[in-house]
Parts: sequence; structure tokens; C-alpha cells
Amino acid sequence: MEAIKVTERPKPALFIKPDTQVFREETVTFRCEIQDERDTEWRYDWYKDDNTLYPNHTTQEFNISWVPDSSRGKYTCRGRRHSDHQISETSDPVTLTVSEKPTPTVSVNPQRSIYTGDRVTLNCNLPSTGWSFSWYKGYQNSPEPQNTNPLSVIISNEGQTTYYCKALRGNYESEFSAAATVTVKEKPDPELTSDLKGAALTGNPVTLYCTLKLQSAGWKFYWMKDTQRRETETETHSYTISSVSVSDGGQYRCRAGRGNPVYYTHYSDALWVNVIDGNVILDSPVHPVTEGHLLTLRCLYRKTAAGVGFYKDDSFLQSKTTVDMTISSVSKSDEGFYHCEHPLSGESPKSWISVRVQPPGKPSVLKILSSLVVVSLYVLVTIILAVKCYRARTEPGEDIRPYRVIEADTSV
Repeated sequence: MEAIKVTERPKPALFIKPDTQVFREETVTFRCEIQDERDTEWRYDWYKDDNTLYPNHTTQEFNISWVPDSSRGKYTCRGRRHSDHQISETSDPVTLTVSEKPTPTVSVNPQRSIYTGDRVTLNCNLPSTGWSFSWYKGYQNSPEPQNTNPLSVIISNEGQTTYYCKALRGNYESEFSAAATVTVKEKPDPELTSDLKGAALTGNPVTLYCTLKLQSAGWKFYWMKDTQRRETETETHSYTISSVSVSDGGQYRCRAGRGNPVYYTHYSDALWVNVIDGNVILDSPVHPVTEGHLLTLRCLYRKTAAGVGFYKDDSFLQSKTTVDMTISSVSKSDEGFYHCEHPLSGESPKSWISVRVQPPGKPSVLKILSSLVVVSLYVLVTIILAVKCYRARTEPGEDIRPYRVIEADTSV
């Protein structure tokens, strides 16, 4: 007796293209696939929300063009074998959602300030999949859109540039995105400064500062000395030489960089660091000081001690617990040779301080302000007196009758 072969009913799989989330007026395709060892012809029953949609359909696909809102719902399919009318299992349900026509959004990276020569990356974003993207620069009807996402561009011109994007899926187009405006500034020039006000003594620390006008996060800083071939990189905008030697003297420049690949600023102007191999030096102005201006002298030495002494023409001026001595308003009598003395390190070389007399015809700011105050007071008093005199003439006084002139009788 021949055995009866029993096979399980196949279960179809339901697929929706381009996605289970589609948009109004888009075209959607449903496909019912049945894995069957026998090469037989199937017909298909289609259901929506458990209601028969297309019974005994001859093909395994059907389309809905210009999808309406009413197409939302759960879809299933089932197969009918044409040869023996065998019915398959019902597929698992697949839910189709229909949304409004999409509008993509644009994200810009980096979001911080952009400089000429900097690279910016723009992303055209939609929550669903299967899209290609077109970019438009300056206006929406650009004749040559760039079909890529993300869009990576190097900005070469200063000013503002506007970008739009549009998404495409098959023959279906999204709305235009809102405008993304990229503001580009001129490549920055960092400023290189130092904590030094003059020369540095060997063994002392020196700190350099590389400052951008619009300091922001994400920058690294690069330092170059005129006698070096390679830059020194730091995470912060300061660079410290803990103990300088004579060989550390020279011209320094700096620049900043960020991103990958690195975007670099211009180099700063050169800063000269002068290193002297001595024990004590007096840091003083190299140019004449104008009479009436502030004068500050600094005594630089290797080691810390209780204080330093300041001298003019070998005469003791004062002792200070700090390294600074200040003359608030210099005069011609302050001109001369100055030096300072450290109790442990010794004396500094003498430095000549020259005082420039205020040239005639160019009064100081204080004198100009004093003159303006005097003139203003004079004008104010004059105005007050004039007003009082005017009121005295126009206001009515007491009821005084005019005198009557009586002629004298000269007859005898």
C-alpha cells in the first residue's frame, strides 16, 4: 500500500515597496511570495483589514497609484493553487501608513562659525528610507543640482550662501526643504602674545598665548619657532616653556586648527622672545617716556626672595616686596640711569630712562579737560544771569504811579 505524502500548506510572505510608510500621491506595490517546491501556478486573494480586497487575483503583485489616505490599514494575502485548488496559509499582516507629502530638513556640520576655506557638511534628512537627494545652491531652481547626500563642500567666499534639498523615491518628489543659510567669515588671523614685558632670564618660565578674536571650542593650536622645522601642538591656546635657555630665544608664530581633515587659520605675526643669560635685569622702556605719563619698571631675577631695591643714578629709591616700581607721572627730573638689586642674585645692568617733554601747543588731556570745565561753568553762569535779568524786566512790580513834573513859578 502506497504511503500518502502529507505536506504542510505554504505560508506566503507579504512585501510592500517602496516602504510600509508611504506618502500621499506616491505609488505603492504589494507583492505576495509563496515558497513552493512544485512549479505550479498560483492565484492570490488580497485582504485589507480582514476584508476581501481582490479575490482570486492572477498575479502576485498589485499597485496603488496616487495613494489616498483611505489606503491606510493592515494587508494580508493568501494563495490558491490552480492545479488542485489547494489554499495556502494567510500571510502575516503588514501595516501601511500614509502621510502628508514630506518636507526634508537640513542639518549643517559644523554649526559653529565657518571660515573661508573651511569644509562644511550638509545632510538632507527624512525619517523613512529608500530616498535619493538633490541639492540646490542659492535658489531652488538651480539648473545643476548635486545628487549626493551628505553634501560636503569647501566654502571659498566670505558672506552667506543658501542651500536647499529635495528627496526623490522613484518618480515621486518631496517638497523642498527650508533654506539652510551658511554664514562664512574671513579666515581668522590669531594674535600671539606673551606674559613677558621685556627680556627673559635663563631658567625662568615663559608663556605664549595664541588668541582668536572669536574663541570657540574645538580648536587645537600649533606653535612654530624660526629655527624649527616641526610645529608643537597643544590642546589649549597657551604654550609654556618651563625653563628657558638662550637657544629658546627667537621668533615664534602660531596658528589654530580644527576638524578632520584639519582646517588651519593663518599664521600669526611673529613674536620675538629675547632670552638673557644673567642673574638680574631691569625691564624698562626702550623708547622715551612722555612727561606726565605712567612709568613702570620691573626687576627680573632667577629666584624668589624677600624683596628688591630700586636705584636711580646709584641713589637708593625704595625697596619693594614685588618686582614692580611705578612712577605715576614722570617729569624731566626723573630722567637718569636706573638699576635694581636682588638680595641674593645681585644687581642688574644700568638702564637709561629718557623723558620726553610735552611739546608746546599740545596741552595734556588733563589741561584740556580743565579748560572745558572752566568754560562750561562760565557759560552756565552767564545764561543764569541773563535769564534773571530778563525776568526782572518783564514781571510786573508794585503799583507805582509815575512822577508828575511841576514847573516852578518864576514870576515875582
